[in-house]
Amino acid sequence: MYTLSPGGVATEMISSIRPDIDEVDLIDPTEIADLVWYILTHRGSAMIDYLSLRRATKTVWS
Repeated sequence: MYTLSPGGVATEMISSIRPDIDEVDLIDPTEIADLVWYILTHRGSAMIDYLSLRRATKTVWS
C-alpha cells in the first residue's frame, strides 16, 4: 500500500479554504503527477521506502 501526502497543493479547494495563501508557495498538481509517473516508469532493482514531497518554501503555515 502506498500513501501520497504532498501537503499544500495549488487547487481550487485550497484557494477557497485559505485565500490568504499565495499559490506561488504551493505545489502544482502537475509536479506531483510528474513525480508519480517518474517513480512508476523507472522501476528497477532499487526500491523507494520513503519519499518526502513538500513546498519549496520552508515557511510553516499557522
